[in-house]
Amino acid sequence: MSNKAALASLIAEEDRWGWCPTRRDRWLYPRVLGVSRALELLYTADWLEADEALRLGVLTGRFLTRNWSGDYALASRSLERPRWQSPVKGMVYRGLGQSLEEHLPEAAHAEILSLATEDHREALAAFLEKREPKFKGR
Repeated sequence: MSNKAALASLIAEEDRWGWCPTRRDRWLYPRVLGVSRALELLYTADWLEADEALRLGVLTGRFLTRNWSGDYALASRSLERPRWQSPVKGMVYRGLGQSLEEHLPEAAHAEILSLATEDHREALAAFLEKREPKFKGR
């Protein structure tokens, strides 16, 4: 199988059928690509190949079926991060609909909570000892 066959292609296929369902691409594309490029893709229903989606920032990575061990290593690295990072996803998504003034108090609260964790103390110790931290999720 070629790399091209293994890569995802994105398209607003329903647009070719004259159907406009509620889809995330109508929300995501303007934020990631800008309004002009988003409208171009949505109006033309052109294919967005994986390489182009990576370049534009619509995708952050691609996983080829022949490299599951490397893909697993990437996923496991994210699981080794400190537990306090779990609110980050919610903050990012809520932040899309907030002004900076609305977002900053929540970010400050999360920072204060993270500074009080055992994982933060471990991160500081690891930095000073020039070693990798061993997070425990506390």
